Amino acid sequence: MKGVAYWNITSNDVLAFDVKNEISTVLHVPIPPATYGALTQIEDGLSYVTVYNDCGDVFILDIYGGMDMSLKRCVAVNLGHNKSCRALEENPGTVPCSVLPCVNSGDDIVVIYTTERIYLYHLRQQKVEILNSPGQLNPQRSLVTLHDELRN
Repeated sequence: MKGVAYWNITSNDVLAFDVKNEISTVLHVPIPPATYGALTQIEDGLSYVTVYNDCGDVFILDIYGGMDMSLKRCVAVNLGHNKSCRALEENPGTVPCSVLPCVNSGDDIVVIYTTERIYLYHLRQQKVEILNSPGQLNPQRSLVTLHDELRN
C-alpha cells in the first residue's frame, strides 16, 4: 500500500517495510492483551480493526490508524436478530467474533466473522450485508469473488 508492505507480527504489533528505501519499523497498536484484529484498508489508508460482541446483536468495531496506530473511531454495529441464535444459546454472554483482513477499492468495508455468519459492514453507508455462513463457503472460491457476485 503506497510503497509500504505491512504484516501482523503479534497481537499488538504491525511490521511496516518501506520497499523503496528498504526501511522497516514496528507500529505498536495500543489494544488490550489477548485482543486480536486485522489489517484493513479504510479511507485509502491502513487501519488495524478489532471487534467484540458488546451484548446481544451489538458488536463494537475499534479502528486504529495513522503512524501511531491510535484509536481513530469506535463504531457500534447492530448485526440483527438473525445473527447467531445458536451461538447465543451455547454461550448466552457473548458471540465469538473476529475481523478478517480486507483490502478494497474505496468501499471502506470491514469483514466480521462470527461462528454463524460472515458479515460485510459498509462504514460509509452504515449498512450490514450478510455474505454467507462459514460452513457454506466453498474453499475453491474467494471472498472477493463472492462479494463481486453479490454486488452485481
